[in-house]
This record gives sequence, structure tokens and C-alpha cells, in this order.
Amino acid sequence: MFVINDIELLQRLGKHKILENLMRHCLLAVSAIRLNDYSFGVRQVIETNPDIKVMPVDNDFETWFTDKRKYLSVSDLSSIYVAFINEGTTLVLSGEDRFLISEAKSNRVAYLQFDDFVIRIIKDERILQLYNLIKVA
Repeated sequence: MFVINDIELLQRLGKHKILENLMRHCLLAVSAIRLNDYSFGVRQVIETNPDIKVMPVDNDFETWFTDKRKYLSVSDLSSIYVAFINEGTTLVLSGEDRFLISEAKSNRVAYLQFDDFVIRIIKDERILQLYNLIKVA
């Protein structure tokens, strides 16, 4: 399973049918706390897609993140935590998530950059070209 931190990019990929292609090849999830940071329209696209799991955090989350809030928001930390508590899960990060990388490493959470994730999953060159256009939009 892959936990996506960039919900907005995920929503844009859904508009252009790239998300459907990704979901044919892997399981996708988002943190419920992270999803709450986004507008109703973005949340609606994600929440109405039954193939994307919205993962809640457990009761231990609050004590887990107390000493980690130096550079990261609670919602960013929730994405790391969801990947942390679900063994075999990989966190997918966008280019802006620089501070999440060091926190993921220190918590032994596997992670991939969004570009690397898409290249690994999608083998169709036309879809990859469309992805490159969408991510900069």
C-alpha cells in the first residue's frame, strides 16, 4: 500500500484518469487528518473513490508526534504515522515535502518521491507525459 501525502496532486491525477491507472496496479491510501486540510471539493473527490483508503490514526498518535513538531504540521506527521503503523506501507512524497524525508528516515518509514512512484507504477509513455504536464500545472 502507498500512503499519498500530496492530496491535491492526487485529485488532479483523478481528473485526468491517471489515478485510475495507478489504482489498477497498487493500493492507495491517505491520512484522514491530512485529508481534512483540503477544501471540500478536493476531499469529495478522494472520499467518493472507494479504491482510496482514508486511514485514521490510533490513540497513540498524539504521544508519538509530540516531540516531532519542529518543522512539520500535524497532518504531515499523520501521513508518516499511518505509514509507520501499517507494516509494508510506503509513503509517497512530493517535491515540497523536504522535511518529511528526514522524519520518515528517523522513523524507518519507507518513502518514494511522487515522480519515482509514478514511473515505477505506470509503464505507458503517453500517461507519463501527461503526468509531467499535470504536476506542473
